[in-house]
Amino acid sequence: MDPRSAANAPFDRTTLPGLFSVVDRLEKAIPLPPHFSESLLKEDDWSFIIKLHALLDASLTMLLAEKLGGAAATPRLREVLSHTEISAQHTGKVALASALGILPDNERRFIKRLSWSRNDMVHRIEHVAVTLRDYLARLDHNQRRSFASDIVSLSGPFKAKFGTAATTEILTNPKRSLWVVGFFILSNIRLRIDALQIERGFSERDISDVLDELRQVTADIEQMVNWLNQLMRAVESSPPSHTPFDA
Repeated sequence: MDPRSAANAPFDRTTLPGLFSVVDRLEKAIPLPPHFSESLLKEDDWSFIIKLHALLDASLTMLLAEKLGGAAATPRLREVLSHTEISAQHTGKVALASALGILPDNERRFIKRLSWSRNDMVHRIEHVAVTLRDYLARLDHNQRRSFASDIVSLSGPFKAKFGTAATTEILTNPKRSLWVVGFFILSNIRLRIDALQIERGFSERDISDVLDELRQVTADIEQMVNWLNQLMRAVESSPPSHTPFDA
């Protein structure tokens, strides 16, 4: 099996309806136009980075407001949080969410890396035509590996099996890789907000709807695991691969 066929498995609302439904609810709550996250893939890389970063920023604001304010969360609290920088080392949203135990380390690393890349790429308007591939080409070998490691944090046996394939995929298709991982983080944030609301008995959703969605999300994750297993088997039976920057 060609490793690329598994790496390019279809990732859309037809194959993964549960995950897309969760993100739809997040977008509606922010609020954003329907299917906003899907439309990001049609953007140029400069706009893509800005909008994905802004979407994660707004989502973290919602999660923090739910955690800190609960039912008593006020527009003023959301306003204060919305003006808090997302990735400031000790005082940003990422640091606060991590300290509160509502943002795991792998998601923290992804968001901080996205913030760094955003600042590098979009700080000046003359960089509007710079692509993610251009950006990566300017980095040295170790910096590119660090970029890939922060996008998908792997460890243990999974890193030994999948690390090379993941690095190659990220460096070859950085926009798609950022979008897929960002999408998973967005769905996780929405599900954490749901869990906080259910925990304090404030959820307006019918419990049967919640259970149906969770069953579909579980099926979607199993589908993704199946794709990853196919990719790992393909990598094991294929010769070592190289990133486009190693030639």
